Amino acid sequence: MRLRGYYANPHRESSAIYRNHIDAIFAGGKEGIWIELPKYINKKDFNGKYILIEGELSEFRGHMGAYCCGLKNITRIEKYGSQLY
Repeated sequence: MRLRGYYANPHRESSAIYRNHIDAIFAGGKEGIWIELPKYINKKDFNGKYILIEGELSEFRGHMGAYCCGLKNITRIEKYGSQLY
């Protein structure tokens, strides 16, 4: 699955992609997709950025089931488009 959106990782238990930065701030997990990044990827490089990401859809819903679904076995991640925020 390929997704474009806003990546937010404010703390260890919340690594997710959202439609936009507003959803990341106000909607919380219910509007996000949990992202399980490989350990070799530095989350700080993508935090607060719009990204393009590819991986396998997962039933795992993140920390305490807070998200609608998950994305695992990431094969591609890169910054996407203009970074307005």
